[in-house]
Amino acid sequence: MAREQPTDDQLVEDSHHVLYEMEQIAGAVKRLAGLRAAGQEAPEVDENALLESIVMHARGLIEFAYSDNPRSDDINASDFVPDWREIRPAQTPFLKEVKKRTDKEMMHITRARKIADELRIWTYGKLVNELSLVLAEFIVRVPPQKVEPDFPVRARNAFPIARLREKELKTGEQAILIRPNLTIFGATHAAPDLDIVDKSTEDPAD
Repeated sequence: MAREQPTDDQLVEDSHHVLYEMEQIAGAVKRLAGLRAAGQEAPEVDENALLESIVMHARGLIEFAYSDNPRSDDINASDFVPDWREIRPAQTPFLKEVKKRTDKEMMHITRARKIADELRIWTYGKLVNELSLVLAEFIVRVPPQKVEPDFPVRARNAFPIARLREKELKTGEQAILIRPNLTIFGATHAAPDLDIVDKSTEDPAD
């Protein structure tokens, strides 16, 4: 049975769930990175909960952006942007590994879970950094009539790099700058990720 294309009204409702995922991962990253930057040690259960929230919301968004065979009730980026599969950034090996690790190490109780501390590190700054590129592309491409009225502003607040991508599309100039030190940001390197995109890129009215 062929998968039916949702109507615009259905997509507006669906966009609520996409926005939720975006805001939750952005909020969890800021909270966890903020604790580290401030030198605060939260209880392990709290840090684990924040990290698990980041990774599981990332998993959902990776599937949203890259699943080419969605189930009938899945919400998929290509429903909103018809040529999405042609214009989206290529899925990186790192994002593929995140999806695989999340399935094995968090979503299911398996023997594939890693025990050694050095194998259990989730470089969630790199995760958000790479995920930001594909989400920014979606945010600037999705037609406004297919999302909630406040989706454009709230999605850009969650992922400000979308504003730079928007500027790049309008001017044709290279606008996105990814700071190299973000690639080493992990559970013990929080501070750099507090400034993925400079606050000056935010709209004053937001």
